[in-house]
Amino acid sequence: ESRLWDERGALLPIAMLGFQPSLSPAMAASFVSSRMIHPLPSSRGLPTSQTLLLRGRRAPLSSQSLLSDPFRPSPHGVSLRAKKEPVSPEQMWKNLLEGEFGSRGEIWVGLQFLLMFLVAFGPFFEESYQWLEQVGGIAVAGSGLALLYASTQDLGKSLSPFPKATEDNVLQTDGVYSICRHPMYGGLILACIGLAMTTVSFSRMLFTIILLLILDQKANVEEGYLIQKHGESYKEYSKRVPKLVPNDLDKVKAFIEKVMSS
Repeated sequence: ESRLWDERGALLPIAMLGFQPSLSPAMAASFVSSRMIHPLPSSRGLPTSQTLLLRGRRAPLSSQSLLSDPFRPSPHGVSLRAKKEPVSPEQMWKNLLEGEFGSRGEIWVGLQFLLMFLVAFGPFFEESYQWLEQVGGIAVAGSGLALLYASTQDLGKSLSPFPKATEDNVLQTDGVYSICRHPMYGGLILACIGLAMTTVSFSRMLFTIILLLILDQKANVEEGYLIQKHGESYKEYSKRVPKLVPNDLDKVKAFIEKVMSS
């Protein structure tokens, strides 16, 4: 049986190429290029000559290739990964002592473990701090009601329950609107949170979260109408002032002092 060898040593029977043994080797070699063999049609699921050639060209795994790239996927289905050693107690202690105390974000770690402790063991002594939750709820509800009242007063004739701005709408950027863009919605959310805390009601807190999501989307729709009416003025205002709840303590303090003085 006549056979051919390609440049990488893959054995190719001439019969698989569709030739008769009587053909000359020169004619058969014209179908073999230096880099590939054009595929011949396969019959009844039999592999073509190109499939056999590619199987023969599969490169073996060498030690040099593994050392240069140990995470490279192997053509033979073998995947080698570097084994990581667990951290030792000495290294962990060194990491804890590294850096200057007070400059590594210790407060976040403390709050993290405090909340983890309360989640795990809080219900066992819930009655001992329930009064603190109620007092905090009253304070949060009171601040929300104050914010709600101030927003209705500052909005004046532009006050409307609908997202679409009225024809007489005036862009309000001072007063309580200087500390947040939607103080009415923010005050309503704070009042609901405070009520849920005071009454220790899980269902009220759940409904408050749903109300927050609805008011947030309503504020987005409302801002679309305000941009249509006031254009770049509202865009600049929205870049300077937060959306629902004040986040600048200095501005809040200045607003409170202004209200108290008046």
